[in-house]
Amino acid sequence: CNSLLSASRDDVVSAKYAVRDVLGGVIDWCRTAVLDVVTDVEKKIEKIIPDWTAAASIAFEESFIKEDWPAVLNYCENAAAFAKVCFEERFNWLEVDVVNESLQVLQKTLLDEQKFLKKVVQQWGKARQITNSIGLKTADLISFAREQKEEQLDARFFDISESLNILECMPQDVDVIDPERFACSFAGHLSDRLTRAPTTSILDDMLRRDLAASKNRLWHGLQGCPEQCPICSSLCDQIKGHLDMKIQHSCRVHLMPAFHGSRNPLTKHPIFSLCTSSESQKMPWRSKENPDQNRSSLAKYLKDYHANWNVPVSGSATEVLKLRRAWVKCRKPILEMKDMVDCTPKQWITQFGGSDELDKNTRPSFSTNDDQ
Repeated sequence: CNSLLSASRDDVVSAKYAVRDVLGGVIDWCRTAVLDVVTDVEKKIEKIIPDWTAAASIAFEESFIKEDWPAVLNYCENAAAFAKVCFEERFNWLEVDVVNESLQVLQKTLLDEQKFLKKVVQQWGKARQITNSIGLKTADLISFAREQKEEQLDARFFDISESLNILECMPQDVDVIDPERFACSFAGHLSDRLTRAPTTSILDDMLRRDLAASKNRLWHGLQGCPEQCPICSSLCDQIKGHLDMKIQHSCRVHLMPAFHGSRNPLTKHPIFSLCTSSESQKMPWRSKENPDQNRSSLAKYLKDYHANWNVPVSGSATEVLKLRRAWVKCRKPILEMKDMVDCTPKQWITQFGGSDELDKNTRPSFSTNDDQ
């Protein structure tokens, strides 16, 4: 009697540890599956934004180029924060698409495999008990499952996820004294573990955590240099650390200073001259930090106070027209927020005005102080 009790206890313990090993293998499979999904998302992101090498490019593309006027207002309020929002929207769109497609398949894979495992283990226990088999090891269970899979209604699972091979996670050299008791104990422990910690939930948590980490990692590489033009406040569009490579700050496109609230201190009129225009290059400039200093040309001003910036004469007629159009559409709330007096040329309003101009009470979606 004591011998039988000991044997039963051994089978219960063996079944418990077998379940532990099987689920450990399942978790390892989940990690690999999640890595594949995250890699897929990253590849799709790289296809969508191959030229987005800095926050400035992202923000300008999604606002001025697309002529999304509320987005232009967000860009002007906080270009870096707006760029991050644009990136996250694209990433989240891809994330939802991939998760909806992949997660359902992966979760079904787990559920089907676990269902098959519980069923085949119990079948094995009854079959071996009937034949009074003794001296068995769990390797016999694995062999039995392989023989049965063609006959099981759930066998189609193996065709779609051969890589999981949940039975291969079970140790093969565990002694089994009472096959039916081992099978019952195994099924009970498996059900208990899955109730307390469903593998589908673990998979979901892994996927969402790794996607969040991937999003942060990708953004870190895309956000670029955080410095802003000392004249118009446009974001530098160089990569992070470019000064270490002896590359100056620069912007592909400079905005009219008016977009960021630059104005004549006496009249409060917004400043429309692009800092890359020949007009601005000839204007006298003086540092806010040293107002008593004599005014100088823009080139000398930059050399004396912002030597790391390169602001050459540039700007095409197309870019100028695009900026003027954006100004007319967005000027009312900017004038209101920045306490400026409107002096927009009537020709601009005639050419670009219309019913889609933003109302003066329109405000950005986030503030200048929002985290970047």
